[in-house]
Formats: sequence, C-alpha cells, structure tokens
Amino acid sequence: MPFVSEFPLSIKILCIACGLERPHVFVVRPQSWNGSSFRDRPSDYAVYECQYCKMQRIWPMPTLEALRAFYSSKRRDEPLVTGVRLVANRMWNYYNKYRFLTRFVHSGLVVDVGCGQGYFLETARLAKALGNLGLRFIGTEYDTTAVERLRRRGFDIRIGDIWEVGLEPRSVACFYLCHVLEHLYDPVKSLREMKLLLSNGGYVIIHVPSPDTRPARSQGLKWIMYRLPEHLWFFRDRSAVMLFERLGFRVKYIRETWPINPSHEIRVAAQLVK
Repeated sequence: MPFVSEFPLSIKILCIACGLERPHVFVVRPQSWNGSSFRDRPSDYAVYECQYCKMQRIWPMPTLEALRAFYSSKRRDEPLVTGVRLVANRMWNYYNKYRFLTRFVHSGLVVDVGCGQGYFLETARLAKALGNLGLRFIGTEYDTTAVERLRRRGFDIRIGDIWEVGLEPRSVACFYLCHVLEHLYDPVKSLREMKLLLSNGGYVIIHVPSPDTRPARSQGLKWIMYRLPEHLWFFRDRSAVMLFERLGFRVKYIRETWPINPSHEIRVAAQLVK
C-alpha cells in the first residue's frame, strides 16, 4: 500500500500546463526510487494533481543539485539488450515509433533529444536503408559513455542542451523526445528553445508516461511510473494539449500506444503554428 502522507492535502503551486499557480491536491507518496528499483521506505517527495487540468507533478521540486546527485548515484547506462527475442522486441517497438514519426515528418533534420543508448537512431538508420525519406538524424545526450559508444558506431551525437550543440535557428524539422520530457527540470523553457530552432511547421514528438493509460489505471496508486525524483511531471491528454497550445503549437495527434506498445505511455505530435 502507498505510504500514509505527511504532506498537505492541498497546496497552491505552479501548473506548467495552465501556466498559472493553481490548487493541487495530494495524490500519492510512493516508495522511494533509487534508479533501479523501489526501496521499502517512503519517498521524500509526493505527487500532486492540478485541480483544473489534472496535470500531475512532483512536490517539493528537487533542487538541480539533488537531481545531479540522484543521477550520479544511479546506474547511468541502460542495460544493453541481448538475446534474439529481446532484440527483436526492442527493434519492433522502436520501428513503430519511427513509423509514427514519419507520418508527420518526411524530410529535414530530426533531433533525438536524450537519445540514451541510441535504439531509436539505430532503427532509423535501418529503416532509411530500406527506403530513404530524406530525413537526417542526430542525437543529443549528456552521458559521455553512451556518446562515445554511439560515435564509434558512426552516429552524429552532440553533448549538451539543444541550444549548445550547434543547431541553427529554423533548421530543425522535428525534435523527438522518447521518455525525456518527464525528466526535464523546466519543460516549458526547453519547448520554447525548440520553437526557436524549428522550421516553419516543424514538429515536436514526445512519448511520456501518463496516468491516463490502461496500465496506470489498473495499478492505481502503485503505478510503477511514480518514480520520484526521476520523473518530475505526469501528463494527461488534456494537460499535454494545454501545454503545447499555450506555447504556440497545434496538437495533431495524441493517443495511448496500447495495444501496440503497452508501456504506460501516450504519444503526442505537436506542430509549430506558422
């Protein structure tokens, strides 16, 4: 069972979807998360939900120093997938993500933000070999070990934030963020930076864990995506639409990936309004 709360039942804090300070109600204080598994003790943080748009967020917001300490103490590298069946499942998963992206973006530069071990980039390379759509892919990542590994495999990987990696204004056709936005300390700032780098009619495509998904609803307050402080934001359909629209995007698609990929996520394609 979730731990009994020592947190206030209601607080007024900033909702990034609304862009205003709104009353938020307590949802859950989950078990603490150490980066690889849950510990059998209460977290130092709780999840609160905006009473207006139902956007969920961590509270209190950890400091940047606390987040750096968390990520430095957890295992930074994802375990590399091995075994024929596991590799096939992983590639099928990312091929579906690639197909989704190419429904909206057919040419130009695609930036895989927080590319991790490069599974999406590897899938895109294989798919392009079968039929080049005129897309060019690069990745950004902070993990220097992952960056060096991907560079040895011939990928163009930049270290740092999107504004620091040599991208020209209006040069990007699509920013792709697969389970990245929920980790960002300031998603609004990051999306505004993307706007300046996107070409007219460019896209931001995201995959994020959502309390609206079937696995989340079935697990309730024990939802495994309540990993604090790793996950800072939890997007519902309504709150995701509100966030993008108030920043100058038009949401062209938003839907749970079930049953194609039952991984607690929704995917969103948002186009910059010309």
